[in-house]
Amino acid sequence: MKLELKHLAPYLPYGLKIQGQTHKDIEELSCVTETSINIVGRGFTYGMWADIFDIKPILRPLSDLKNEFTCPEGVVMPVGYFYSYADKVGKGHISEVMINLSALEYRYLLKYHFDVFGLIDKGLAIDINTL
Repeated sequence: MKLELKHLAPYLPYGLKIQGQTHKDIEELSCVTETSINIVGRGFTYGMWADIFDIKPILRPLSDLKNEFTCPEGVVMPVGYFYSYADKVGKGHISEVMINLSALEYRYLLKYHFDVFGLIDKGLAIDINTL
């Protein structure tokens, strides 16, 4: 399996961070096509294009739903805030319970960069906890 547009596009409104395979800098994804991504950072005013297969998104594993974490806005999210999501997801893959998630719940998972496509397990994404 390869990283595809459908894996990255849902995260675009939420400032997804990525890491390159060759350059280990962490950048922010700003645009994605079928074969390319545009990143902002390193002082580029208009961004820089790269091959979609040369990067990995930085995501939270679903198991983090059961832990307290600091969201990108700097607010510490208590375990109870995501308790209903953790209950629905359990230890299974998100696709198994997707039908039970509301659009709002799904949006929260994307906003806080949870791995809703199982990319970490497939080696296509980086677990944020390992950085």
